[in-house]
Amino acid sequence: MAVNGSRESQLPTLEAAFADAAQAERAVAQLQQHGVDGDRISLEGGPPVNGFRPSISRLFDSVATCCGRESVGILLTGMGRDGADDLLRLRERGGFTIAQDRESSVVHGMPGAAIDIGAASQVLPADRIAAALLTEFAR
Repeated sequence: MAVNGSRESQLPTLEAAFADAAQAERAVAQLQQHGVDGDRISLEGGPPVNGFRPSISRLFDSVATCCGRESVGILLTGMGRDGADDLLRLRERGGFTIAQDRESSVVHGMPGAAIDIGAASQVLPADRIAAALLTEFAR
């Protein structure tokens, strides 16, 4: 199922489904509690992580474990600090990480927490993130 038809990146953006293959040149949106198990997307009904379900921390943690430097993590507007520590872990394993800047965020809690601990390779306004991905992967 297409989540958005991005005119910026030309990447298909899909809602993750159970046992989908994790693959290059495809963006996956987390609309449920997702993780990555090996090279497959998993859906789980487990307890909240950091008080949230779905939790972006769970997704970032599993991606850092399985994919390391072949991964991307983007933390957008949101309350609290869900995702910050695991975005840092993803970056420490060589992944490319982005946090949304304060000016374009509705609520800067999650991206702000990630920026504060050095988890973001880049801090960008929302409308420049797709271009940054294209630049990064053109290398």
